[in-house]
Amino acid sequence: ISHEVPKALGASPAAKPEPEVKPATATAAPKVVITDISHEVPKVDDALEAPAFSTAFIAELAFLPFLWAAVALYGCWQARIGLKIESQTNNKPPIQAEMAKGTSFDKGGEANKAGDQTGARQSSANPEELRRRRSPVSGASEANSFLSQASKSNSHIGKLAQEVGIAEAGANTVIGTVVNIVTGGLGAGILCLPWAAAGASLSTAIVIIALTLIVNAYTINLLVQAAEDRKIFDIAALLGELPGKLAGVLQLLCNVVVWVCMFLSLVSYYIVISDCFMKAVISLGLIDGTTAWLRPAALIGAALVLTPLCFLDQDKLAYTSTLTVIVNIYVFCVIGADVTQQFSLGTGRGAWKADAPICLFGVGYGSVAMCATMMQCVTIQMCVLPMYAELKDPSPKKFKHIVNTSFAGLFLLFSGFAVAGVLAFGEREADENVLNNLGTTIFDAVAQGGMVICILSVFPIMVLPMVAPLKSSGTHRHLATPITVGIVVISCLCAFPLKSLGQLSIVCGSLSVGIFVGLIPGLVGYYTLKKGAVAMTVLCISMMAMTVLGLTFRDNIYEEDICFAKAW
Repeated sequence: ISHEVPKALGASPAAKPEPEVKPATATAAPKVVITDISHEVPKVDDALEAPAFSTAFIAELAFLPFLWAAVALYGCWQARIGLKIESQTNNKPPIQAEMAKGTSFDKGGEANKAGDQTGARQSSANPEELRRRRSPVSGASEANSFLSQASKSNSHIGKLAQEVGIAEAGANTVIGTVVNIVTGGLGAGILCLPWAAAGASLSTAIVIIALTLIVNAYTINLLVQAAEDRKIFDIAALLGELPGKLAGVLQLLCNVVVWVCMFLSLVSYYIVISDCFMKAVISLGLIDGTTAWLRPAALIGAALVLTPLCFLDQDKLAYTSTLTVIVNIYVFCVIGADVTQQFSLGTGRGAWKADAPICLFGVGYGSVAMCATMMQCVTIQMCVLPMYAELKDPSPKKFKHIVNTSFAGLFLLFSGFAVAGVLAFGEREADENVLNNLGTTIFDAVAQGGMVICILSVFPIMVLPMVAPLKSSGTHRHLATPITVGIVVISCLCAFPLKSLGQLSIVCGSLSVGIFVGLIPGLVGYYTLKKGAVAMTVLCISMMAMTVLGLTFRDNIYEEDICFAKAW
C-alpha cells in the first residue's frame, strides 16, 4: 500500500519510506481486512448461529412417547387375550405330536425314519387326512431350526425367520412363540433401518413401519386360516392344493426365492462381520498405517471360522435367540447415548448440520427403500405354518393374537431404532450399517464385537436348510459336506465386490414382498378361503408393484425439494 501511495503523489521511489505518507486510503485497506476477519469469527462457533428446533419437530418428539405407549398397551392387551385363550383350552396334544414323527432330525441331522410308522400307528385319521397332516415341509423339533421333512423333494422352509433360528425347543406356548417371532426381526436388516429412514423422513418411516407390519399380519393370518382348514402346515404343501399347473409353478418359485434370499442373507452377514471387525480394530488403535488389507483379511478369517461352525450340532447354538436380543438391546442403548449427546450439542454441531436439517415428513424414492428394508425384516410367511403346528392347542384366533402381540413389540423396536439412528447420526451421515456410525469408545467396540458373535452363531443355522435335502438323501448324502463348504466359500467370495448392506437388504426384501406377502397369500386366499377376487387381486398387484419398485430404486434417495417439514 505504501508503494502505491507515492505513485499517486508523484513522488520518487526513494520517498516511499517517508513516515508522513499514510493517507486514508492506506488505512482503509487494513480496516477492510479487519472487517472480513470479524465477519468470519462467528463461524468458529456454529452454536452461536444454530437455528432453533421447529415447532413440528418439538411436536413430533412429544407425540412419539404417547404413540409408543399406546402400541405397548395394545400389545399387552393382545397378549392377555392370547394367554386367556391358552388357559381356557383343553390340554390337547399339539398338532406336531399328531404329525409324523419323522419330521424331526437327530443331532447328526438324519431323519428318524421310524417316525413315519409310529405316526401312522398313532393317528386315527383316514389315509387322506393323514397325507394332508404330513405336509411336505413340516416343522422340526430341533432347537433353533425348522427342517423340512420333504427336503427330500427339494422343498425348504427357508429363511429361518429372516435372520435367526426362530423355534427353540419347547417354545410352543403363547409367550414362547411371541419371543421367537420378535427375535426373527432382529437380523441384519434392522441395522439398515436408520439409513433407510433417513431417505424416507422420520414420520414417513414410522408410517411405513406400521403399514408393513399390518400387511404382513393380515397375510400371515390368511395362510394360517387356510392351513387350519386344509390341515396342512407348510407353505409349500399348501401351494400344492392350488388348481392345475399353478401349484407346481408357485412351489418352484417359492423355493427359488427362498434360496436367493437365504444366500443374500449369508453375504450380508459377511459384510456386517467385516465392517464391525474393521471398525473395532481401528477404534482400538490396534494397527497403524494402511488398512486396505483389513477387509479381505476379515472376510477370509470369517470364512475360516464359519466353516467348522457349520458342522456343529445345532443344540450347541441354542443360545442364539437370547444372545441376539441382548446384543440388539445393547446396541440400541449405545445409540440412545449418542442421541442424548447430540441433543446436548444442539443444532449446528456434531451430526446436526445447520444447513442440512432432518426431514420430518416427505415422500420420495427413499420411501421405496424403506418399504423394501422393512419387508426384509418382517417377512416370515415361509416359517409361520410350522410355528403354528408346534403351538400348544393351536387355533387361528389364538395365533392372530400372538402375531398382533409380536408385531406390536417389533413396531416399538423398529421405530425406536430408526428414529434413534437418524437423531444420533444425522440424516446425511447415517450409514447402511448403523454400526459403522458408532464411535471409538470401548462401549462401541463391545457393540460391534457382540454383533459379530451373534452372526457367527446364526450363520450355520441359515446354511442348514440349504443342505438338509442332501443329508436326508440316501444317494447324495456324501455331497452334504463339500456343498456346505462351497456355500461358505462362495458367499464369502461374493462379499468381496458386494459391500452395500443396504442394497442387499432392499433386493432381498423386494423379492420377498412380491412372492410371500403378495402372490402366495393372494392366491391361497382366493382359491382356498374363497376371499373376494377384488381384494386378493389388489393384494397381489400392489405387492408385485413393490417388488418392481424396490428392484428399480435401490438406494435411500433423499430429495430435499419434497420435504414438507424440517426439524430446524
